[in-house]
Amino acid sequence: MSRIPQIDRDTATEEQRRVGDLIFGSRNEDYQGPSAIVLHIPELAERFEHLRSYLVREQRLPDRMLHLAALITARLWSSQYTWWKRVDMCRKAGIAQEVIDAVRDRRRPAFDDPGLEAVHDYVTELLETKRVTDETHARVHAILGDEQLIELVMIVGFYSMLALVSNAFEPDFPPGVAPPLPD
Repeated sequence: MSRIPQIDRDTATEEQRRVGDLIFGSRNEDYQGPSAIVLHIPELAERFEHLRSYLVREQRLPDRMLHLAALITARLWSSQYTWWKRVDMCRKAGIAQEVIDAVRDRRRPAFDDPGLEAVHDYVTELLETKRVTDETHARVHAILGDEQLIELVMIVGFYSMLALVSNAFEPDFPPGVAPPLPD
């Protein structure tokens, strides 16, 4: 059970409902997950949604790279809810199930795309060591350039924030969904 109740549309205040409809209406889903917890503070939830909207919908970073970075971030934080929400998006973006499974199992995936491999290595190194080497930076920068590399780091930061909210407050999964990670 969620440590802080998720805001439900039927019991939300007018301001929570306005912001909740902005967040969840754009996704065609019920109020749920970490965003339904952050909705306790509507102004913060709205700003959080604006950042998410940019990073997920308006970014220049290719979708496969975005979703792989988000998945790796969720796994390195062992964030059950964040991982669960990302897996299907990775599949839809064309990330191979073998790559998803390797990330889940904390193994280095085999890549057929050098760009995805470079993103994997960059994100993993950044999260594990809190820095990246000059070599890792140069490799990804040569592929992405300045703007996409900045977006990549912002995506890691955003999904780290989302993972922390999920880990701290343990939002409820929808009925019939079990936590997907072994740890």
